[in-house]
Amino acid sequence: MFSDHLSRWELTPDGDPIVTHSSRLLPVRQHGRPAMLKVAMEAEEKRGGLVMSWWNGEGAARVLGQDGDAFLLERAMGRRSLAQFTRQGRDDEATRILCAATRTLHAHSAAPPPRLVALTPWFRELWPAAEAHGGILARSATTARAAGAPAGRRRAARRHPS
Repeated sequence: MFSDHLSRWELTPDGDPIVTHSSRLLPVRQHGRPAMLKVAMEAEEKRGGLVMSWWNGEGAARVLGQDGDAFLLERAMGRRSLAQFTRQGRDDEATRILCAATRTLHAHSAAPPPRLVALTPWFRELWPAAEAHGGILARSATTARAAGAPAGRRRAARRHPS
């Protein structure tokens, strides 16, 4: 799965493969620089790689190369880890970092982004769950509405108080 890309981009493996339901990843080095080789197995992951290319390293890892379903990405090698922050009780600090990255991503102003999936499919299971259970699901539905979820499905999420 990785061999063609390893030779094409002159990569050497630098860790064990990571297998998820949607991607195959391999830590690599390219001319001594750390990188991550990602082969997308699902359409949403392929689109994600295109969005990362569009962001061009502003708030996200830079895409160093793309070939079909394969993406060569920058690999962070710093000592700071958001997961480690949360394990150490530093949730506020981790959240501030995530919010700063999100702010950078949403401020991106290059050419129009690649075609993305509408929000409707992402939220289709939220509306009935918010109606049935309320609580955090209803609050999540409120956030989804603010993000632009379609009006035809909004009523169910409004029935429970937050």
